[in-house]
Amino acid sequence: MKVSSGDSQRKECCLGGRKTRRPTLLLLLAGLFLVACGSAANSPSTVSSTPVTARSSHAASTLPAMKTGVDFTASDSGGDKVTGTISFGAVKTVANSSLNKSIFESCTGHGLMMPTRTVTLPMQVTVVGNSSMSDEASILFNGPSLGFIIGFPNGLQCAGPEGPSYKTTLASGQSDTTTIWLIYPGALTPNEPSFSSKKLGQQFFDLTIYLSGGQATIDLTGPRVSNCIYHHDDIVPAGSMNCSTWQ
Repeated sequence: MKVSSGDSQRKECCLGGRKTRRPTLLLLLAGLFLVACGSAANSPSTVSSTPVTARSSHAASTLPAMKTGVDFTASDSGGDKVTGTISFGAVKTVANSSLNKSIFESCTGHGLMMPTRTVTLPMQVTVVGNSSMSDEASILFNGPSLGFIIGFPNGLQCAGPEGPSYKTTLASGQSDTTTIWLIYPGALTPNEPSFSSKKLGQQFFDLTIYLSGGQATIDLTGPRVSNCIYHHDDIVPAGSMNCSTWQ
């Protein structure tokens, strides 16, 4: 405890004039010290900890039965590089989806039809930084007949007709996982009231990635990557890939 000069003079005066009161003063000071320490110990801590691992900048839901369908590596001419995976969940009708139905009602970019006739498919995109310097990655998807709902920290948002896109900055080894829901308008009809593997397999999208050095060259592998001549390296998230339907 810091003592001012005036307090010091009064202390010396009192100690010099009445020595018998010194133990009482020391006990009083000790008691005050113990009370102050006890109060500090019982006060809630306001110190916040910083996580060591990278935290995704986008909403990443934990979804069951997600299977990896695509592995990718993207690199630009400047030496920037990212790797990643795209995983897919189960196909469900909008009516049976766990998502809030109001978000589907507002997603009209591709003419969303009746919830009982429209199916949705969740996918998770994980991107990992592999550059020696911090790198900004822009991820873009484009599907001619698909709708997209993308998860952001402030909630779900509908993507426009051009498809969803987002940016993330990654150091080497850091990862970002984003959840996107694909919408298949009118996938169910009276003639096809259940999920048709053939019909779902006709829907596809392509992946574009820009890194700090410009547009990246992407190498795609996995069971959900098309090898058809006219749709080489397009991604087919569900159904069977029948090349004859795309010729």
